Amino acid sequence: MKKLILLPSVLIAATAFAQSTIDLTPPVKNVTVYLRGAVVTHQIEAQLPEGKSTVVFHGLPSNIDKGTIQLSSNGDITILSVTSYEDFLNESKKNVKTKKWADSLTALNDALERLKNDITIMDQGKSMLDNNRNTAGANTGTNAATVKAMYDFYMHEMGHIDDSLMMLHKKEKLLQVKLNKIQNEMNEWRSRTDTLASDVEAIVSCDHAQNLGFRLSYLTYEAGWAPEYDLRAKDLKHNCQLSYKANVYQHTGDDWTNVDLTLSTSNPEVSQTAPVLNPDYLTFQSSYNYRSNGYGGAPVAASAPAPMQEDQLETVTLNKADKKEAYKNNEYTQQAISSSTNESQLAVEFHIDVPYTLPTDGKAHTVDVKKLDVPALYRNQTTPKMMQNAYLMADVIHWQDLDLLPGSVNIYYAGAYVGKSYISAQSTTDTISFSLGMDKKVIVKRERVKELCATKWIGSNKTQTFAYTITLRNTHTDSLKIEVYDQVPVTTDKDIVIDVLDKGGAAQETDSGKLTWKISMAPGETKKLSFSYSVKYPKDKVVQGL
Repeated sequence: MKKLILLPSVLIAATAFAQSTIDLTPPVKNVTVYLRGAVVTHQIEAQLPEGKSTVVFHGLPSNIDKGTIQLSSNGDITILSVTSYEDFLNESKKNVKTKKWADSLTALNDALERLKNDITIMDQGKSMLDNNRNTAGANTGTNAATVKAMYDFYMHEMGHIDDSLMMLHKKEKLLQVKLNKIQNEMNEWRSRTDTLASDVEAIVSCDHAQNLGFRLSYLTYEAGWAPEYDLRAKDLKHNCQLSYKANVYQHTGDDWTNVDLTLSTSNPEVSQTAPVLNPDYLTFQSSYNYRSNGYGGAPVAASAPAPMQEDQLETVTLNKADKKEAYKNNEYTQQAISSSTNESQLAVEFHIDVPYTLPTDGKAHTVDVKKLDVPALYRNQTTPKMMQNAYLMADVIHWQDLDLLPGSVNIYYAGAYVGKSYISAQSTTDTISFSLGMDKKVIVKRERVKELCATKWIGSNKTQTFAYTITLRNTHTDSLKIEVYDQVPVTTDKDIVIDVLDKGGAAQETDSGKLTWKISMAPGETKKLSFSYSVKYPKDKVVQGL
């Protein structure tokens, strides 16, 4: 009797100490994409019993930073531990993803096999006709009626077979193209996602059974985004429209379907710990670094490397009058678009208000961030020494207020694509200029004035005089402003003396020799600009660049 009483007690105790396992496959709900990297957040609800439970989150990408895994819950539970490991057995995600491709390949291969059978039958029929043609005459004799009947029959049937074969071969090629395309897509996807899946295992404790929600997040470097811009100018009477776009990519191995998407300009790889200064000790140099001259001779001093130059947009400084004209509205107007901006001292975040779906294909997908009406000052610009054409420019001021990152710009004017440019974040001026293309209604011509050019020898020196005229004509029906650039040479050699004889009203930059004219032109007006300079140097030397 005692044994019968004791056995249920043991069973009750064993049940009380049993630990249940709950398997979950949480979908992706929120993603914050950085310039390189992304924080992916999964959310799911579950029913937990009283006591300790092991909750396993399946189907996570393997390429996650395991040190960044965070698990939280809105329930009344205690999370005792969180561990992650690779799942060597779970292939369900890959099977689901590839099933559609596999079904399509099976259907195409079946259709291709049927076509090949039809082609084989047609080829055999063609061979049979050829064999009958060779034997029919020997067996039945030959006469005109028979030969004609045989000829007509042969030509009709052979023509029908050849037409059928041609159509079958065309269908065979089309099916083969489709089959190769699907096979390549599947192979490409497998090459990016042929990795083990990750599981996250958490041990939790509940005082009572309850339904709750889990939130699991982690950092992955298999995603990122890059900015791109569209600048559109309708005409010279309206503001420019700047479209801020993001090219977002991800190949985590898990499609992001209808996720809450946020784009961030911060860098998750940068340490969030404030730097600490260490002592900066100075000592005497105990050894010397030499750079050989290549011939075993004495060491030569290494010159400093030339600073690298970046191909970027031209930046200019406008005077107060120009800024006032370009900035009459005194603010940028943001047009309605499904996004919002959250600024902080550390970064800028753009929250996309509509759910987005991004497949794990590694390709760039364009996401609209925001659109701005940007006040601009329109002007023409020409450098006739380099190219005898005028270009329409749009000067945008206070561009730093737009939270722009370095990126390429697609430029459109009057509905036509003009070309690409680039925004650099290294510019320190408050104005940035975009070229809207060539203005063919402004005629530019640069000529050398032979009558004023001369060469003289005085003592041991030689003096050469150069003179140029720039002719501008405005064929527009409206007035315009144009900036003309040219130059006089400069030198660092004391034996070469450059004297600017006539600047023609231009502003001169002494260090570079650049000449700038800022002029206004009425409709149909023609203007001439002129400048001249002389170069004196020893007559027994040759000056390069003249």
